[in-house]
Amino acid sequence: MSRETLYCLDSPRNSDSLSVSDNLCKVIVETGGGVFLEVAHTQGLVLWRSPQSGLILCCPIGLLSAERVRKTTLDSDSMTAVTQVQS
Repeated sequence: MSRETLYCLDSPRNSDSLSVSDNLCKVIVETGGGVFLEVAHTQGLVLWRSPQSGLILCCPIGLLSAERVRKTTLDSDSMTAVTQVQS
């Protein structure tokens, strides 16, 4: 590892940056097609928004995967579409 890489890893984060674990959750959510919102550490949940319906969805941190985000988002969007058609 180069000194520049170490410097980047060692440099202080500003208050707006995410921790490494939060950043990993963000990448997983975005890979699954969601819009990352936050990690609610006290509840042990990752929150994201569906880009299609705008609904806020969540998953336990320990069960988070891109596939789970994708499935939860698609299921939610499908239910929203059905509800709108029935109205």
